[in-house]
Amino acid sequence: SAGENLCADGYTGPMCSRCHMDPPRYRTSFTKECLVCTKPELGLAIVLVVVVIVIAIIAAVFKHRSLTQIYERYEVSFLILKQNATIVLVTIQIIVGLSNVHGFRGGSDYPSPYSDLIDIAQVASFDLFELLHGDCSVNGNFGDNL
Repeated sequence: SAGENLCADGYTGPMCSRCHMDPPRYRTSFTKECLVCTKPELGLAIVLVVVVIVIAIIAAVFKHRSLTQIYERYEVSFLILKQNATIVLVTIQIIVGLSNVHGFRGGSDYPSPYSDLIDIAQVASFDLFELLHGDCSVNGNFGDNL
């Protein structure tokens, strides 16, 4: 349509809110920009490396007796720390997710101090879609299917 000629390079759709798919692009959840797709294997490689590192750390902890003895001595404290860390992490993920949904639904950005904290907290969201870029893995734009 004539309105699409007003969009910046790489954008299309209503209010230029979608990524143009020629060449294939994806929208980052951190900067909300449309970037050209790179090889999707890179994101998968990053996930696999993180999983291998976590498994190696877990194996190293249980292999060393001294670490096992320390864990047994402070087991209750470790469990409390684990539960509190889980609560904090899930809360951060919910806040980041609500911010992303708010922006996706067309809401304006949050005020500066809060939006800055949300941008920092994006790291804790562990968003696999951000790493693997689903729009780059399939033909077409997911937004067209909605």
